[in-house]
Amino acid sequence: MAFSLRLFASLASDKHQMVPYSREIADQRRKYGDNMLRKGDEHLATQRQFESEAQAKIDAARQKRQEERERQEALEVSSCLY
Repeated sequence: MAFSLRLFASLASDKHQMVPYSREIADQRRKYGDNMLRKGDEHLATQRQFESEAQAKIDAARQKRQEERERQEALEVSSCLY
Protein backbone atom coordinates (compact mmCIF):
# COMPACT_ATOMS: atom_id res chain seq x y z
CA MET A 1 0.00 0.00 0.00
CA ALA A 2 2.82 2.40 0.82
CA PHE A 3 4.28 1.89 -2.64
CA SER A 4 1.01 2.87 -4.29
CA LEU A 5 0.76 5.98 -2.11
CA ARG A 6 4.26 7.04 -3.12
CA LEU A 7 3.44 6.31 -6.75
CA PHE A 8 0.25 8.39 -6.73
CA ALA A 9 2.04 11.19 -4.87
CA SER A 10 4.80 11.26 -7.50
CA LEU A 11 2.24 11.23 -10.33
CA ALA A 12 0.31 14.09 -8.74
CA SER A 13 3.46 16.17 -8.25
CA ASP A 14 4.90 15.56 -11.73
CA LYS A 15 6.03 18.96 -13.03
CA HIS A 16 5.94 18.14 -16.76
CA GLN A 17 3.65 20.34 -18.81
CA MET A 18 1.72 17.48 -20.42
CA VAL A 19 1.01 14.14 -18.75
CA PRO A 20 -1.25 11.32 -20.05
CA TYR A 21 -3.34 11.27 -16.87
CA SER A 22 -5.14 13.60 -14.54
CA ARG A 23 -2.96 14.92 -11.69
CA GLU A 24 -6.14 15.61 -9.77
CA ILE A 25 -7.22 11.95 -9.96
CA ALA A 26 -3.73 10.80 -8.92
CA ASP A 27 -3.90 13.11 -5.90
CA GLN A 28 -7.41 11.86 -5.04
CA ARG A 29 -6.13 8.26 -5.14
CA ARG A 30 -3.26 9.19 -2.83
CA LYS A 31 -5.64 10.84 -0.37
CA TYR A 32 -7.97 7.83 -0.56
CA GLY A 33 -5.05 5.50 0.23
CA ASP A 34 -3.99 7.66 3.18
CA ASN A 35 -7.54 7.57 4.48
CA MET A 36 -7.78 3.78 4.11
CA LEU A 37 -4.53 3.29 6.02
CA ARG A 38 -5.73 5.54 8.83
CA LYS A 39 -9.11 3.84 8.99
CA GLY A 40 -7.45 0.44 8.86
CA ASP A 41 -5.71 1.13 12.16
CA GLU A 42 -8.97 2.32 13.70
CA HIS A 43 -10.81 -0.78 12.47
CA LEU A 44 -8.09 -3.04 13.84
CA ALA A 45 -8.28 -1.35 17.23
CA THR A 46 -12.07 -1.70 17.27
CA GLN A 47 -11.84 -5.35 16.26
CA ARG A 48 -9.24 -6.10 18.94
CA GLN A 49 -11.43 -4.47 21.59
CA PHE A 50 -14.46 -6.47 20.41
CA GLU A 51 -12.49 -9.72 20.49
CA SER A 52 -11.14 -8.92 23.94
CA GLU A 53 -14.64 -8.24 25.29
CA ALA A 54 -16.00 -11.39 23.64
CA GLN A 55 -13.19 -13.47 25.14
CA ALA A 56 -13.89 -11.96 28.56
CA LYS A 57 -17.56 -13.01 28.26
CA ILE A 58 -16.54 -16.52 27.22
CA ASP A 59 -14.11 -16.77 30.13
CA ALA A 60 -16.74 -15.52 32.58
CA ALA A 61 -19.28 -18.06 31.30
CA ARG A 62 -16.70 -20.85 31.50
CA GLN A 63 -15.85 -19.84 35.09
CA LYS A 64 -19.54 -19.76 36.02
CA ARG A 65 -20.06 -23.27 34.58
CA GLN A 66 -17.03 -24.54 36.46
CA GLU A 67 -18.29 -23.06 39.73
CA GLU A 68 -21.72 -24.60 39.12
CA ARG A 69 -20.12 -28.00 38.44
CA GLU A 70 -18.11 -27.75 41.64
CA ARG A 71 -21.22 -26.74 43.60
CA GLN A 72 -23.16 -29.71 42.17
CA GLU A 73 -20.34 -32.09 43.08
CA ALA A 74 -20.21 -30.70 46.61
CA LEU A 75 -23.98 -31.21 46.97
CA GLU A 76 -23.71 -34.79 45.70
CA VAL A 77 -20.89 -35.57 48.11
CA SER A 78 -22.73 -34.04 51.06
CA SER A 79 -25.98 -35.86 50.18
CA CYS A 80 -24.11 -39.19 50.06
CA LEU A 81 -22.76 -38.61 53.54
CA TYR A 82 -26.22 -38.34 55.09
